[in-house]
Amino acid sequence: MATSVHSPPERLTQADLPLVPLVTIELDRDLIGSKRDWQIMHKLNVRSRVNGFDTSVVTFAAVYKTNWTAQSFEAAIKQLDSAAFSAPVFPLVLLPYLDEAKLEVLAARQISGLDLCGNALLIVPGKLLVQRSGQPNRFKIERGLKSPNMGKASLVGRTLLVRPQFDTANNLLEFIRVQGGDLSQALVSRTLKALAEDLVVSNDKGRGIEVLQPEKLLDRLVEGWQASAGGIARREQRLLWRGRVPLPDMEGSDYVLRSILNVQASQQRQRLVMTGLSSASTWTNLSSGDLHAVYVDAVGDLLVGLNAEETRRFPNLELWRPPDEAVYFSARHDADGGRWASQVQTYLEMATEDARTQAAAVALRASILGQLRSWGEAGLSDGEWS
Repeated sequence: MATSVHSPPERLTQADLPLVPLVTIELDRDLIGSKRDWQIMHKLNVRSRVNGFDTSVVTFAAVYKTNWTAQSFEAAIKQLDSAAFSAPVFPLVLLPYLDEAKLEVLAARQISGLDLCGNALLIVPGKLLVQRSGQPNRFKIERGLKSPNMGKASLVGRTLLVRPQFDTANNLLEFIRVQGGDLSQALVSRTLKALAEDLVVSNDKGRGIEVLQPEKLLDRLVEGWQASAGGIARREQRLLWRGRVPLPDMEGSDYVLRSILNVQASQQRQRLVMTGLSSASTWTNLSSGDLHAVYVDAVGDLLVGLNAEETRRFPNLELWRPPDEAVYFSARHDADGGRWASQVQTYLEMATEDARTQAAAVALRASILGQLRSWGEAGLSDGEWS
């Protein structure tokens, strides 16, 4: 794998162009195209010092894309095809990096190619052929988004199910961070792009960010949670501890247990939140009984001094390692000592359980979507919603 050095430039300068043996490449003015749509074609003048071709100049119309995915590569070729260039101007694809496979495709189509790493295929029928490959990629390796509905990336969708409109991606990111999420701007941008491609969200620079299909977004998050949490076997691997913590035989003993856990977690600087299933009674009429299931990163010293007994007989406490840290996002902290999973997290878990639990989740789904409709009807702006 190539060493990551830096990101490709958004706008080309002469200094960005590589040194290719036997030719001199000069960046001229922009040719045709719309800067608004990033359809600019750059004019490249190439001087050659081989075969007596040293005093002539060949002009290429180059389409430059800032990444080197297959989609960008094909888009550049299509843009050149639609322009239908002919001599004395020749088509050229210019990407940050061209591997040998892409150069072979260009050769077969008689299109020139150049990257910013020094790989080149310059074709002028009957006059010039320059081939150079094998130069390593000196730019950051692109990594596709695994899924916009899993892990940290899912915080974008979860947020948009609470507040369906934002003026900018930065406003959305700020909201996520206030709710305890930790995302980079790059991840937010990639996630919004993926959600827009799925037609779930609109992401227009002029009109802001808006949920188009909240039902579909919620269903996509359920699918993401299901993939992240896995089946029964994978879930059992995440069980850290199961047993009993002795409690006074009195009404409200569940409150006592929650309070003890919260105090212990604070002292140990541990993150802790009830699972969605154990939070169901907070958001629905489904009771979780006497068993408290809790997400924690590790058991550590969480149970020190509680006389806790690890047992599978009549447990009242389970500690689970979460499949991802999205479970902690937007948790509700009650005055009575509860740290409850959010409405969305609770729904995701209920929607992937047995038929009885799924039936109870129907009302919670309606509540989540109803709140979004109320938000839209109110017509509130970023500064008016809390």
